[in-house]
Amino acid sequence: MELTKGALLPEAYDNLAPRFRAYVDALLEHAQTALWPERRAALESFYRGIVRSPEDDLRAAAEALGPDDQSDNQSDDDIADLIFRRVLTAYLSRLDESAITNPDQAQVYRLSLDPDHLALAERWVLTRSDPTSDP
Repeated sequence: MELTKGALLPEAYDNLAPRFRAYVDALLEHAQTALWPERRAALESFYRGIVRSPEDDLRAAAEALGPDDQSDNQSDDDIADLIFRRVLTAYLSRLDESAITNPDQAQVYRLSLDPDHLALAERWVLTRSDPTSDP
């Protein structure tokens, strides 16, 4: 059983600063030849890189995300999570997958800030936990 997505947020990519678009573009290029376990590993590596960034770099990156993010009142971990999730959401929106087909993909979609990505992942998980549903 395949689950299709709803409307995505195309502006998620357009609203990113150029340096973040470059990250998304690199992840998209990798996705052309990678299966979901490899895509997930690349995203985890990207996240670890963000978490290891110096505080000043994190704060500058958060400022580049836009004025609506309250980075002044957040811990470094919260800022790293915000940066990662904004880039991830843009990545998934540009990837434009039509269905979730495996657990690695569902786990990545559950980290998105897009409500449609979250709903799609939750529906996939629920269909797998219902013993009466078809796989």
